[in-house]
Formats: sequence, structure tokens, C-alpha cells
Amino acid sequence: MLSAGPIVQAMSNAFDRYWRSDRVYPVASVVRTPLKQDARSSFDELVRQAGEPIPERAIDVLGRAPVARELDDASLKLFAAHARLFVDDPMKGSAELAGDVSEATVTDRTIGLMATARRNVRIVSPYFIPGDRAIDLFEKARVAGGAGNVTVVTNSLASTDEPLVYGEYAKYRLRMLQAGVRIFEVDARMGAAPGSGQPGVGTREGAVTRLHAKVATLTSTSSTWAP
Repeated sequence: MLSAGPIVQAMSNAFDRYWRSDRVYPVASVVRTPLKQDARSSFDELVRQAGEPIPERAIDVLGRAPVARELDDASLKLFAAHARLFVDDPMKGSAELAGDVSEATVTDRTIGLMATARRNVRIVSPYFIPGDRAIDLFEKARVAGGAGNVTVVTNSLASTDEPLVYGEYAKYRLRMLQAGVRIFEVDARMGAAPGSGQPGVGTREGAVTRLHAKVATLTSTSSTWAP
């Protein structure tokens, strides 16, 4: 997501907070052997041997041009919206923060935000492990507004690049379905399916279609579910 406005300063501050935290170490303190002088040259040569880059579609399936092209053409389309940044404390999980609940985690704040939705929560994530707290939220959503309130789109076992994550997610799948969640898993072959876009453009022969985006949306901010 490309952002502009005050949220950029908040993102910059969060980056600096991590960069300067006690959990960050200089590379030299981790890599004891000095990097070879020709490492960059070797890397560049491997890139050259990789072949021609995959051509970008002029217009994607949503009717949008690539961001790089919009920037070059000074035709960038932005949408005004309120934005808040959720960031974990870089010391999360450390002894220094043990028992400290003064600052909510990203998980806490995200679940709390989802709990304010009236209907139509949609979650897109390549690596989705809901956990018991999210399952409880889904069950309350079903009671409050009926089945179909929550939709999850994630990778299938055939499309994921993290089968261990998929295995953990699969433990919750039946409970999600019982809670009324609609689940869609990406077909690894869908890039070559009719209607998926321009055949042969933006894909390599034999390539696996894989979800990468992490997005969640909700329709209303009127609270009907209790977190």
C-alpha cells in the first residue's frame, strides 16, 4: 500500500523505534567473517542469468495501471481516508515487558477493531492462523448477525510456500466453518484459468499462483459484537 500524509511520519517513527531498539544488532556483530569483496558482483551475475523479467500488465484485473507507471506519468490515484498505524513494541516477548499490558499488541488492537464491525468482515492473508480469540470473535459475529458475516481468503496447501503455517491454520478450519465463516483457498493453477487476466502475461509457464496480500476490511464501525 502506498501512503501519503500524516501516516507517513507515524510509519517513519515506528521504523526508527525498531532501528534504534536494544533488540537490533549491527551486522558486524552477527557475521564474524567479513563479507567477500566480490559478493555483490557474484549476486549481480546471478541476477543477469535469471533471464528476462516477467512483463507487467498494462492494466490489472481491477482496471488499474501499475503504480510505477502512474508515478512516471504523474497520474497517481490516491483515495482520502483516515489511517491509524498499529505496531508492536520491539521488545515484545522480552523479559523487560513480561506482564506489562500498558501497550496493546497489534493482535489485540486488530481484534478489537474487527469487533466493532456490524457486518461483512473480509480477511485476505497468505498465512492465516486465527487462534482461539479470533474463533470466539467469529462465533459472536454469527450470533449477532448470522452466517456469512466473515469471509477469509487464504492460500491452499498447493499454493502456499509455508506448509507448516497451513497445517496450523487447518486445525482451526472446521471451527471457523461451524462459526459461519466463509473460507476461500487460492487454487495454485488459477493464474492460467479463463477470466483470470491476460493469459501468459505476468506469469511463467508452470508457475504457481500464490496469494501474498495481507488485507482486512469491515463494512461498519457500529459496534454489535463484544470482543
